[in-house]
Order: sequence, then C-alpha cells, then structure tokens
Amino acid sequence: MAFALRAAVAPSLPLHVAHAAAKVDLSAGAALPIEVLEGLRATFHKGVAKAEVLRVGKDSLTEGQRIRVQRRAEAAGVAVAFDPMAHDAVELYLYAFARGLTPAIEAALDQKADAVAARLGFGWDSVGVLVDASGSMAGSAEQALRPMAVTLALRDVLVRVAPATVLTVGGVSEGRLVRPSGATALAEGLVTLVERSPDALFVLSDGYENQPAGRFAETVQALRAIGVQTPIYHLSPVFAAEVRGVRTLSPLASTLPVRAPAALGISFLRGLLESEPRRGLAALLALAPAPALTKGGVA
Repeated sequence: MAFALRAAVAPSLPLHVAHAAAKVDLSAGAALPIEVLEGLRATFHKGVAKAEVLRVGKDSLTEGQRIRVQRRAEAAGVAVAFDPMAHDAVELYLYAFARGLTPAIEAALDQKADAVAARLGFGWDSVGVLVDASGSMAGSAEQALRPMAVTLALRDVLVRVAPATVLTVGGVSEGRLVRPSGATALAEGLVTLVERSPDALFVLSDGYENQPAGRFAETVQALRAIGVQTPIYHLSPVFAAEVRGVRTLSPLASTLPVRAPAALGISFLRGLLESEPRRGLAALLALAPAPALTKGGVA
C-alpha cells in the first residue's frame, strides 16, 4: 500500500527494492517487468538506449513476450530464447511468416498436429483437403496472415486424420509455408479432389470466392445432381462482419468456423452429425472422457 501511495517508507519487498534501485542504476531492475523497466528508462535514464531495457530485462520476459520481441532482440544484439512448444500452432505459423521456419518450430508444429489428430475419432480411409491461399487469406492489417496461419495449422491436422490429397489454390509456396496471393478459384480444385474418390472433402477457406463468384456452389450442386454424395466440410478461419458469422461457399456444404486446430473436434462435431450421423456419434464417443473405474467396476 505504501508503494502504491508513494509514501516515504523504505521498500522491503524484493521487487520494490529493485524498483527503487533501478531509478539510480537501470541494471538493478533485472527482475522487474520489461514495461516497468521501460518506464524507468524513459523517466530516470533518458540518455540510455531502448536496447538496454531488453538487455537488462530479458530474463524476466514472459513466454508470450519472448516470441514477440525476437525482431527487436535481433536488432539490439540480444539473444532471447523462447520455447516453441509453449505456443499454439497458429502463433508458430505467424512467427514463421515473419521470421522464417526453423527446425525447432517445424518439430513443434508436427507434435501439436499429432496431438490434435490423435484426439479425433473420425475414421475415414482417405480425405481431400482444398487449401484456399488466395489474396483474401492474407487477412486484415490488425490480423495480418492469421487466416492463412489458421488454415495451415488445420491442414497439418487433417493430413494426419487419414491419408490425404492436398490441393492448394493460389498463393506462393515456400515449402510448408504458403503466402497468400491471387484470385480465389476453388471449383476446379474441388472437381480434381472429387475424382480421387475421398471419403470426405475439406475446404479451408474464408469463403470469399471471386473467380467467378458462385462457381463453387454451382459445381457442388452439379456433383450432387450426378450422384456424387461425398461429404464436403467448409472450415472457415474468418469471421465476416457483413454476414454476422462466416461466409458460406455452398448451402450443400457444412460451413463451420474454426479459429484454431485445438477447437477442431468440438467445432466439427455439429457438421459431422448433420452430414454423417453415424460417424459423428463415433467421433463424439471418441472425444468423451473415459469413465472412471473403481475396484468393483465402473464408478
């Protein structure tokens, strides 16, 4: 209380002691949050470079801060390590777009995709995955590349659910990464995947089709008319304000919002129960926790 009220009482708690000492010597504040250190630098050490704040406070950074300050740390010549396994797959893909894909990040992405896929009891023998990498998947200025990052993370899970054929529409491939660009022309890719006779088709797209608009829905309708009943699931990583939800590609495809791979199981169950009730029930049972056992049997 005395600290908060700035009362003239000698500090006794370690962080309070460090705060007081850092007003004189910035390096004495190594245990303080980096935001506090920056405030002290700006107030009491105006001649000290901002890079010194990172050098002094790097060990007190949270894991979230560690991945976010990498560019700044490199410019300052300060080594700041972070643990890829402490971040979700979407964060890791966003980092890879900005800083490059390292072996450690690839390994973490693989482990995370394996873990999610292992929890999904869908049971298909084969699937087709159509990845929309058109320009609209670059996202907004506030959420740059997030739709593409979510899509790539979902792709990683789906190829582990069953043997998969993956087709990417648009974009520029950089190995595992795909940078979004170009028009959205999904219908031709849909037909190509249907010809492989998968048990199910997944379309990973924000729903903004423009070459031409509506062609995907027309193609799905034509496929149904000739007897092709392959379930089609449209997984959207983008909330569209103009439709107060997610944009649909076809009324004959189950459209589901999925913001992260970890939510795929629960988000996907609704569409699965609608399109393939028997498989949906099996998946629901697979997601349910096993009953606790007692000495005499089930609790």
